Amino acid sequence: MRHHTHPLLSPVPGTQRALESFHFGPDDAARRVYIQGSLHADELPGMLVAWKLKQRLKALEEAGQLKAHVIVVPVANPIGLDQQLMDIPLGRYDFESVSNFNRGYRDLTDAIAESLETALTQDPAHNRDEIRRRFIAALDAIQATSTYESLHLTQQRLACEADFILDLHCDFHAVEHLYTTPAAWPDFEPLARYFGAKASMLATDSGGGSFDECFTLVWEQLRRSRHLSLAEVFRMEWCLAVQCTLHADFREGVRALLIDKDGKPRFRHRDVDQVDPEYIDGFFQNPAPQHPLADL
Repeated sequence: MRHHTHPLLSPVPGTQRALESFHFGPDDAARRVYIQGSLHADELPGMLVAWKLKQRLKALEEAGQLKAHVIVVPVANPIGLDQQLMDIPLGRYDFESVSNFNRGYRDLTDAIAESLETALTQDPAHNRDEIRRRFIAALDAIQATSTYESLHLTQQRLACEADFILDLHCDFHAVEHLYTTPAAWPDFEPLARYFGAKASMLATDSGGGSFDECFTLVWEQLRRSRHLSLAEVFRMEWCLAVQCTLHADFREGVRALLIDKDGKPRFRHRDVDQVDPEYIDGFFQNPAPQHPLADL
């Protein structure tokens, strides 16, 4: 086990916070995993799971049974953990910026995509490593101006090379559930079954720049827009937005959440396994006889 301390930008002279990461397994392993707990600071179950996992990973490493490189960050938010009012932890929002700790992560797609086409080959491993190298370079080029930004950039730097990222959250009242993307669902569906998830929510971009989507959204945008011009990207986004409003599931979700507020939407598909790729591709089709952005 290797223990690394990552100092964060100090808010005032004479103070210091740091993010602590624990690294297990070979540094040059083919597979890399990143796991963090308590991004909203007082989510103690996630922190406890990460600490227990740290002990288990250390035992596996010492026995020579750990083949992947695993990074564990049990306390992902030392800033929020220090925010208390009358013994009540208040770690969801940063007191200084009034920003949600799980929002506002940098979308580095544009920086990574710059001249990327000429650097790619027919070798998937080479392309993956090239994109990760660009991810690291884009992060290193950003100068944090606050402790909040420093925390975000440090977390992104630790996680950006991982094949699998697990962000452990909890709430006061909740059933076991899992968030992931439609593209990643085949890989994470066994995990959802293993830990008994009662609900699995899939979204490519739920908005706000959350921690998990600041990675997956880069890969998804590169995959869909790799050969598109800026005008073509705008046309694709327009089709996606209009198609979402045309499909009955959007109206049904609004009804269940905002109108009747019964919390029981009757979606077309009762289970995510029933959603076929052709249905998803339909959201990217032009619904109009002539595209309104055709002259861009």
